[in-house]
Amino acid sequence: MASDDTARVRYFPGQFLRTPDFTEEQRYHIAMRRRHNIGHHTMGIVTGLAIELQDGRPFVEPGMAVDGYGRELILVQRTPLDAPRAFTARNTDRLDVWLAYNLAATDPAPQGYASCTDGADTTYRLVEQPLIRYTDPDPDETDRRRPATVPDGDRDFGPERTPPDDPIHDWPVFLGSVTRRSQDGRDGYTIDLDDRPYAGLVGEEIRAPSGRTSVQVGAEQEGDPYRFAVRVLDLEDTPEVPRLAVLQDGGVMIVGKAFLLGNVEVGGVVEFTPGPTVNLSSLVARPWTISHVADDTGGHELRMEMDGPLGATDSEVVIGTWTTAGESQEPRFSPCLTIGSETVTVHGDLVVEGNLYDSERNILRLGDTALDDTAEASANAAFHGGMGVTTGIVGSFYEPPPEPTR
Repeated sequence: MASDDTARVRYFPGQFLRTPDFTEEQRYHIAMRRRHNIGHHTMGIVTGLAIELQDGRPFVEPGMAVDGYGRELILVQRTPLDAPRAFTARNTDRLDVWLAYNLAATDPAPQGYASCTDGADTTYRLVEQPLIRYTDPDPDETDRRRPATVPDGDRDFGPERTPPDDPIHDWPVFLGSVTRRSQDGRDGYTIDLDDRPYAGLVGEEIRAPSGRTSVQVGAEQEGDPYRFAVRVLDLEDTPEVPRLAVLQDGGVMIVGKAFLLGNVEVGGVVEFTPGPTVNLSSLVARPWTISHVADDTGGHELRMEMDGPLGATDSEVVIGTWTTAGESQEPRFSPCLTIGSETVTVHGDLVVEGNLYDSERNILRLGDTALDDTAEASANAAFHGGMGVTTGIVGSFYEPPPEPTR
């Protein structure tokens, strides 16, 4: 027998083959397949194996898992749990359910084909038939991928080692927990499928056959700033710049347009960085956008653009709160500030801490109308003459001259 764990049988014409040669041939292929299972993947459930209730009884559905040694655990049919006996034997109302690797010898040799050696095992087949196992929940066992039955030296079992085949090397796969509850003399069960380990992939990159789309997971190269990156290449793109990336420091980078078809919740600050320097007067309309615009003179705008032509009444920016109104106390949105295409409306009191200026940068006193002399005289006369609508307007916004002193 060769000492190299990855050695395989070499055949040649006229070779006399022995039983160990066939055994070594099997062992090589089994070990290499299991190395692939734990080298290119992580252990866990591949598909199925859910614990479900049928007519009040718990069953494990068919499925497949891979244990930490790379051994496939295949349950070919729905299997009932021996729940009543398992709960009674352990005197508990909650059990953890596992699936463990097992080998069973089957198919004895036909008459006349058995070994002449006394006591020799002459079964023709070994069936990899997993076993369902029950344990009491252990609050100290928090890593379901490394159960307590696995030796400390094997808990990080790598593909460079030869995976064992003997079931004495135990690495069960956790399927879930079952809790028993008794009511009116009958047992009922609830299923908890939390913490089930699922198989995954091991590798830094997934690449499309075309080579133009790839997903990077991790940063194995020194100096690589990306922990996760998606690259979708156009003719002018370079592979160094991903479209979507998670950086080493936890930041997220998106290159190009991003379409979010849903709500966005922000738990921090939204910062708008300036785009390319432009001539503000030559910008084209971009309705319903917020952008940071910088011009060639060093000026900056945080611009919010609405839709519709100048004077449209159906395009507004509204800031408000939700309140309750009426006897039903139904919630209702109440605007505080409305910005239209030509007007700004304050719904409620306006408190100004500082000065008000007109378009010529002249300070306006409270009550100052900023009217010219003729209009101001007409408004003042109307006010003293008692013209209804004008009286209300002037009384609200214009501070009339004081009465002459007698």
